[in-house]
Amino acid sequence: MKFDYAGLIGIPYVRGGWDPETGLDCRTLAFLVAHRLGFQGIPAPHQAEEACLQWVVMGEAPWELLGCAVCDARKLGDVILTGSPGAAAGVLILVDEGERIFLTASLQRGRVVAMHSRIVERVESVIGAYRWVGT
Repeated sequence: MKFDYAGLIGIPYVRGGWDPETGLDCRTLAFLVAHRLGFQGIPAPHQAEEACLQWVVMGEAPWELLGCAVCDARKLGDVILTGSPGAAAGVLILVDEGERIFLTASLQRGRVVAMHSRIVERVESVIGAYRWVGT
């Protein structure tokens, strides 16, 4: 399965940004994609406050830990958290199961980018792979 993500590529990175017209950060991008995929009940990142880790793991949303490697994320909408436990730095969301493409808003690149899983696997700071199991 594949999500049509082409229109999101190149959107500027803006910390705390919520509007695709002006910019997004990694949490709001993942929320936007999950919402467009039809996931219900995920709290908006600003409701969960602070770090990506809190949004996924410690927030009110029911997320299932799949494992601690990029290869554990296999279904459309699965997310990868990067950083260190208690201080997550980034969220990537799987948007193409067949090609194994993840989408993230990259602070380093200053925009939304698509990354193949082979590149994501090189990131040494993967905290875990998660799947939304809510309604």
